[in-house]
Amino acid sequence: MLQNFSLRVPFRVLSAQFNRRIMTLWPPLRQEIKFRAYEYFVGLTRNPEWFWMRRTGRSQIFRRVSHSLRQRQYRMQPPMSAPVTGDRAALSHFPDLDIPPIVKSLEQTGLYQKLQLPEAVVQSVVAFAQTTPCYGNGRPSLGFFYRHQAAARQECPQPLVTATYLNADRDCDAIQTLVQDAGLRAIAAAYLQAPPVYLGSRLWWSFPSSSLSQSTCPVTQAFHYDLDGYRFLKFFFYLTEVDENSGPHIYMQGTHRCMKWRHRLLRKRYRDRAILDAYGCTPWTVLCGPAGYGFVEDTFGFHKGAVPVTRDRLILQIEYGVKDYGMEHQTVAQHHLRLLPGQEALTNG
Repeated sequence: MLQNFSLRVPFRVLSAQFNRRIMTLWPPLRQEIKFRAYEYFVGLTRNPEWFWMRRTGRSQIFRRVSHSLRQRQYRMQPPMSAPVTGDRAALSHFPDLDIPPIVKSLEQTGLYQKLQLPEAVVQSVVAFAQTTPCYGNGRPSLGFFYRHQAAARQECPQPLVTATYLNADRDCDAIQTLVQDAGLRAIAAAYLQAPPVYLGSRLWWSFPSSSLSQSTCPVTQAFHYDLDGYRFLKFFFYLTEVDENSGPHIYMQGTHRCMKWRHRLLRKRYRDRAILDAYGCTPWTVLCGPAGYGFVEDTFGFHKGAVPVTRDRLILQIEYGVKDYGMEHQTVAQHHLRLLPGQEALTNG
């Protein structure tokens, strides 16, 4: 016990000193340093394969070589590029999907917009969200029920910007069914040109905030691109109605294949003006729609979620790739999850 304690103390002291020092820095630089420190620590000590992918995956050359090698490995013929009909349609919430035009849109623009969840599925996921704790800003120690959001704001030590449902793909039957949906998997297989590997799901709320600035908003609410593998694809579904004032998703079409080198080398959040100056001729797509509205996206292109102004937004994300590095799952052991103290009293009452 004493040996273990003597080894841990210096690390905790150094960690506290590190946090105190970077707290004095400009917020975007502070977040960038913390992210880089986490990436290098986890990559070099726990997941070197993921770390190597993160270093090389920004280059189109490495991405193409990796894709070519994987195609040889699986020797894929694309029968999944046919429409989803017959028995396969019966296993999907999206019957009669015409896969080739969807893949063509994804390859050209990085985006396809014409998906719609059935009303029964929307209601099932929303019911889960109303009766299951979510976790403020994704922190397992800040659990609360959405219906008690006002009380949670008073208790929470930091502003509530988002709230995530941890372990949602394990606990929500409707999400489990969507993960196995034949139509979604057919789109993923045709675009990835390999058997789709499930990488993870995320279900979360975004809340209105008048106090957020470009320097303090979460990374997902400023322009960025994802680097979850050499080839991956994400499906998004709105579970509440989303208009221009309730946090729409925004995508810069074509940036998944024609990103500037300086943006590949320096992966960080970007202000709107910087993206417009760099890709001014590229269509900027604001995605609005009713509850159940869905779209599929190659998020290696620049995208963001706008900060809601008038009402909360609930959204579901499902991701597939060609390899699971184990870094995208929203899975937390039950003993690490804690409700805020006031939430327990409200629930028991």
